[in-house]
This record gives sequence, C-alpha cells and structure tokens, in this order.
Amino acid sequence: MSNLCVFPDDETTAFLKPIINVLQKAGFDVYDGNTNGEEYSRLVFDAIPQYDNIVFLGHGCSDALSGTNQSPLIDSRNVDLLRGKKLFLLACNSKEFISSYGLRSAIGFDIIPTSEMDVNTIMDQDIGYYEIIPDESDLEWFRAAIVRIVVNSFENCGMENMTMLYNKIKMFTNRERYACVRECKELNYGDILRMLYDFKENMEYVR
Repeated sequence: MSNLCVFPDDETTAFLKPIINVLQKAGFDVYDGNTNGEEYSRLVFDAIPQYDNIVFLGHGCSDALSGTNQSPLIDSRNVDLLRGKKLFLLACNSKEFISSYGLRSAIGFDIIPTSEMDVNTIMDQDIGYYEIIPDESDLEWFRAAIVRIVVNSFENCGMENMTMLYNKIKMFTNRERYACVRECKELNYGDILRMLYDFKENMEYVR
C-alpha cells in the first residue's frame, strides 16, 4: 500500500510538523510546500492518483481542503482525485467535507480549536461553550496534545486498518484527557478537557 501526506505550507499549522517525521518513518511520501504556486499544486494533483492512502494536515471547510494561506486546494473541481482512497483528514470541518462529496473510507473531524480564530468561531455558534475563554497557554497545550494523539496512533497503527486507527485516536485522546487532569492545574483544564472530548466524539469514520 502506498502512502502520501499532503501538508501545505502555512505558519498556523506548523505545530503539526512532528507528525510528518512519524509518517515518513512509516513510509509516507510528503508534499509540504507552498500550494499558492501552480507548479506545486500540479505536483500534488499528479501525485494523488498514484497512492492508496492519503493523509491531509491543514485547514478545511465543508466544501474544500485548504492550501497555503487557506486558499482552496481540493474542492468540487478536483475532489474526484480522492475517491477510492483511504483518507485521514486532520482539518477543521473535514467530516462535513467527507459528507458533502460522499467520500468513503475516510476519517474526518469537526472544528479543532487550535487558534483564537477557531475559539471565536465556536463562540459565535455557542456563546456559552467555554466556561473560561481559552488563552494561548491553553491552546498551546491542546495543540501539543493533538500532535501526541496522532503521532501515537500512527506509531501503533497504519491506514491498512481504518477502524483500528479510528479507535487508536479515541484511545490516545482519552489518555491525553487523563494527562490533562494531572498536568494542567495551572491552566483552564476544564475547557481543555472538553475540547479533547469533542475532538474524539465529533470525529467521524465513514466506511
């Protein structure tokens, strides 16, 4: 089985880079450049058909996976490139993206609040969601936890068994919640616990 990771260059997702190291050790090829240039985008589009398993790390919305500076990279114009692939899409609203285009064998997520902008988006939908609005220290711990969850999951399971990968994500998220209780007393740990809970409970695997 051939493996590809698409990781568009974007300073707001640079914290995900440790995941790349693990994926490369697991045999993934990685495309991690600036997607605003047509040449790089064409390389990605030409590469995808050659792979069975696709990991995407970045931003997303219900109708697109985003490239550099959150410009659309994969949307209605080229989403057929992903059909017939196993997909792990670590991006906000990727489960809606999967649903919108009827993709299968895909793991996607809801909003993943890793920035102040994400926090504000959630508060626009539910003003009472947070007991205390997370600050940068809270978000930094949450970002690091997401990286640990994905790293540990891929170190223990590849994409050959998507059900197992889905369950590993849940298991390692639970471990991070236990760690939060032990380690985050100086932080807004109640809301960090909730963010981790929502991360795993709102994750979706479409078989």
